[in-house]
Amino acid sequence: MDIGAHIGYFTIMAAKNASLGRIYSIEPHKESFEILKKNLLLNNFTNVDTFNVAITKSTGKTRLYIDKNNQIGNTIIKNNNSNESEQVDTFSLRNFVKNSNIEQIDFLKVDCEGAEFEIFLNLEKELLKKIKKISAEIHEYGKNNSIMELKEFFEKNGFSIKISKILEDPTLKLSMLYAKNKNFK
Repeated sequence: MDIGAHIGYFTIMAAKNASLGRIYSIEPHKESFEILKKNLLLNNFTNVDTFNVAITKSTGKTRLYIDKNNQIGNTIIKNNNSNESEQVDTFSLRNFVKNSNIEQIDFLKVDCEGAEFEIFLNLEKELLKKIKKISAEIHEYGKNNSIMELKEFFEKNGFSIKISKILEDPTLKLSMLYAKNKNFK
């Protein structure tokens, strides 16, 4: 599953390497989503389902803030870089998995520009039991969110964790979080 698929870099790699599996590619930004669909069509993938929605803590609607100078920085977190916004449909990961009849998530990639805290910290134990591995880009804006909070959350729920710091400045700390569910071999 690719949350924050952008134009499909990871989705395409996953579709090639998991040809017998199903890839769920989720991208809320309309313009990026259209390019994602074209990229999948050019590569003739039939094992990918695409969704033009945002994964958040709840199902409904929200604003997606768009930075025309940095298309990979679109976010549901309001910031000073956003020139405009668009309304997008949202699903909680729980509802998305349920509505899509997903029994198990072998690999969950998350790159959602700050929304990862509300996605992860609202996951129920039953859904966490279905996830084998996670790779997530973690954005710590200000003092509101801490990667250590995510580390403790996942460890408490049976995951082993690795963290790699990428960037650290006064306004943003950027890290990669890798999580492996200990209940899967």
